[in-house]
Amino acid sequence: MAINWLVALQAIPWGQVIENAPKIIDATKRLFTKAKSIEPPREIVIETAGDGDDAARIARLERLVEENRHEVIGLHEGLQASTRLLGELAEQNARMVGEIEVLRRRGRLQFWFCAVLALLLVGVILKLA
Repeated sequence: MAINWLVALQAIPWGQVIENAPKIIDATKRLFTKAKSIEPPREIVIETAGDGDDAARIARLERLVEENRHEVIGLHEGLQASTRLLGELAEQNARMVGEIEVLRRRGRLQFWFCAVLALLLVGVILKLA
């Protein structure tokens, strides 16, 4: 199972991910700013010019418009929440990528340190033999 993760981590082009992380954060911030600046829809007023059947029809239309307005406001709030979440996720992703890059560097350093130690050990063994 661990080998599958290693293969998956090695297959990811980390250089490109790190290079594109700031672009993703900037795009997310722009999306958040744009979604935040959009005002919810205004109340629609339907003018009634008639009586009887028309009044009932118009009242029904007004009720439907008001229901739609509330639904659109709910969708707008959901969009803003989703945009905030996307921004947070992009920032977390950027931090995670940075930490993974640090771990990669440490891994390389440990590899070379172990290689030098192995060479020293071989030298000591050959000298003793």
